[in-house]
Amino acid sequence: MICKGSADWESDPLMTANSSTTVTKPSRNSGGLRSELATAEMLLRALFDPDDIILFRPIESWTDGRKRSRVDFKNTRYNKALPDRFRTTLLMLLRLAEKTHVNLFFGVCPRFGKECDVGRFDLAWQIRTVRSLWTDIDHVSADEARERIADAELPPPSILVNSGNGVHVYWLLDQPYLIDDVGHPLPVENECPQSTGGSKKPPRKYVVDDGEKVYLDQRPDLARLSPQALHIQDVLAGIAQSIDGDRTHDLARFLRLPGSMNRKDQRNGSEPVPTELKECDPTRRYPLADFERYKINSPDTARAQEIAAMKLPTIRRPSASKVDKLAQLIAVSSLAENGTRSEADFAVCCYAVRSGVDRELVWADVENVGKFAEAGRRL
Repeated sequence: MICKGSADWESDPLMTANSSTTVTKPSRNSGGLRSELATAEMLLRALFDPDDIILFRPIESWTDGRKRSRVDFKNTRYNKALPDRFRTTLLMLLRLAEKTHVNLFFGVCPRFGKECDVGRFDLAWQIRTVRSLWTDIDHVSADEARERIADAELPPPSILVNSGNGVHVYWLLDQPYLIDDVGHPLPVENECPQSTGGSKKPPRKYVVDDGEKVYLDQRPDLARLSPQALHIQDVLAGIAQSIDGDRTHDLARFLRLPGSMNRKDQRNGSEPVPTELKECDPTRRYPLADFERYKINSPDTARAQEIAAMKLPTIRRPSASKVDKLAQLIAVSSLAENGTRSEADFAVCCYAVRSGVDRELVWADVENVGKFAEAGRRL
């Protein structure tokens, strides 16, 4: 594997430099853990700026009649992209993988927040910076991937990784793509409901908005991608389609860490396969405009367009029963305690829309109620 980069690689004790710009990594067998660490570090230095936050996630995967996986949340890490900060994490994770058969993954996009925010900014709608474009092609060699890239008239990749089951391709952007058409994301928390009848309920995700818990399963609109986020995700979807790549274009995507081993189904006796960094040239960077012609509608964009195209009920004079129901919901909203007000207000809005009640009639009844009074009229 050949990796080109700036001269600062020469002084790195984990590398052996052949020239001022070219570094040759020793094979895994000759380098052992030291070689694995060096390989992972090459990729991370190319993909991230020092102030970025990298999310590392260990996951075991196996089959027992169907595909299974186990996320090692205890050893999930949220590290600043400084070598002296993430080297310790990498060493720990590489040793953990050897011992517990986990696969090592990292979030391709920098995460929002700080190193103490593990688990709070892991979702696609919380991404605010994109430094590279990528795709995952299953069941191909590095040479076959290069042929597909050339046939699609895509630029030569900055990074090529043999995942052990295919190839991961990265194109570094010359400028970070900033998702700044939306404010800072709210951190997501997990609430573990009490078990009932011996069955364990899955945790529920929520955000705290103005002191109140708002559950994402009740307010999925809170987790919708902004137009800028949809745009870059649609470009990723188009790149994948042009070279028959996998659907790995969501902004929260994890990909396998080079230098680690692909340990799929190791608990059932499958032999681990190295994840190899085949090509790495951090100087090979491209403007986003070079890729925008590949843009297609991703599933998220298609869904957003479906919602926008939905015909709302015709505004009509509500029946007496609908007026009574709306009055009940408004009363609940006016009496709701802190922590439940958002859901109560949202229920009023949903019922009014479904029932085709004129907004002027609704506003006359809610302008002094709950968050409607605090926020004022927006439309």
